[in-house]
Amino acid sequence: MNWTNFQTYNEAPTEAFETLCNQLFENWCKETYDNELSSFRVVNGAGGDGGVESYAVLSDKKMVGLQAKWFTNSINSNQMQQIKNSINTALRVRPTIARYIVCIPRNLGSLTVNSNNTEASRWEKIKNEVLKDYPDLIIDLWDENRLL
Repeated sequence: MNWTNFQTYNEAPTEAFETLCNQLFENWCKETYDNELSSFRVVNGAGGDGGVESYAVLSDKKMVGLQAKWFTNSINSNQMQQIKNSINTALRVRPTIARYIVCIPRNLGSLTVNSNNTEASRWEKIKNEVLKDYPDLIIDLWDENRLL
């Protein structure tokens, strides 16, 4: 998909992408959790979003959180750290999050002959670091392919 043609309806691309991800996430929650879904909330990001754009509360009080990152170019180490910080903030603010979804509008670069320090390997490293502290957490990546 060519994200440069993404219709933002006069919003900043970051906000429009968050809105798209929130809508997809809400529909996914309704389909995935059906009768277990107690509520769904989009976070007002004024003053910070607490590590999530939106979240669902399930009947067992566990939560599923979503974070959207408008990273359209190769994701560098600082941006990977932003993702990790968002996950840690979300779990600090909402400790009952059992599943965390990160949306980005691109597929991660993977191994090549010339490089093993790829986006995919950096993603796995960040994910594994978080899982050391939160071993029961499920972390999903909704990349361009998944979003489509």
